[in-house]
Amino acid sequence: ADQYFSSLGNTVFVVSALITLVQAALATVAQAKNVSEDAQSKFNITIALLSAFSVFWQSFAKHWDFSGRAGLHKSASSALTKLHTLALLRAREE
Repeated sequence: ADQYFSSLGNTVFVVSALITLVQAALATVAQAKNVSEDAQSKFNITIALLSAFSVFWQSFAKHWDFSGRAGLHKSASSALTKLHTLALLRAREE
């Protein structure tokens, strides 16, 4: 589960970074002098939609906090392993 949450955290980050990269590229193209006003309007609408999706995606990532869950799982796993070892040792003593 630790690897699962960690990979989800990485996936969420990569998607967010790619959205930001695409937005920057579109903004650069939209500001070019040789692009028509109609094309600039379409680029601006696309940028606005990507921005809205980016905010949603980042809220999703913050809410589920996959990297934090991976850390909590690792911590709980370690504690349960110690508890299991202690229980085994006590069972052998009896």
